[in-house]
Amino acid sequence: MSRPTPLAAPFALALAVGLAWLPAAATAQYVPDPLPPPPPPPIDVTTGYSPLPPTLPPSPAPLTPAPERRTGFSLKMGLGGTYRNLYGIHFGGGDLALSLGSQTKGAAFYSDLALFVGSTASGLTTSDIMVGFRAEGRIGARLRIGGGASFSLLIIRRITNESTIFDFTVGPAVHATFDLAQWDDAALYVGLKGGFGWLALASNENSGMPLMGNATLGLGFRY
Repeated sequence: MSRPTPLAAPFALALAVGLAWLPAAATAQYVPDPLPPPPPPPIDVTTGYSPLPPTLPPSPAPLTPAPERRTGFSLKMGLGGTYRNLYGIHFGGGDLALSLGSQTKGAAFYSDLALFVGSTASGLTTSDIMVGFRAEGRIGARLRIGGGASFSLLIIRRITNESTIFDFTVGPAVHATFDLAQWDDAALYVGLKGGFGWLALASNENSGMPLMGNATLGLGFRY
């Protein structure tokens, strides 16, 4: 019987290890090589620096919605200087007014109460207590224009015999206001109003039309 050569055992062992390694190598995951880094940006030959990367334009600012106009109850208070004319006689004085009403998004409606106290240059004093109603509409964000009718009790104090004349007036009135300052639900405004009042009890002793004209310029507060 022949004897095995001395190299047979090591060769057999190497062959067994190689056969056992082949399945593991076949099932190992393939890992790709990493990508090379991007090339550096080109150099501007005029400046010697790399150009800045392009920037996106800024996002437009969000649109702010217009504030909602308050509706419902509304109040106005005004104080101003008044000029009046009756039978060619000029009166000057002050006017204090209070208005209560309601407003919508585009209009407002008020009941008015006003007091006028004044006199002529010669000292003929007069006063007037007025009630009325009016409507007004908004034009833009600050301007309001309107009109209505007024009824008043006119009191004139004579100088000659210290007697007092009473009469009632009725007539149309118009007005316009412009907001100088605005808050959430209120405004400070400058206003101009004017109108005519027909004297209901005027006697035939007086010459001319029994019509009193008036104009008032003043400041007011609206809520």
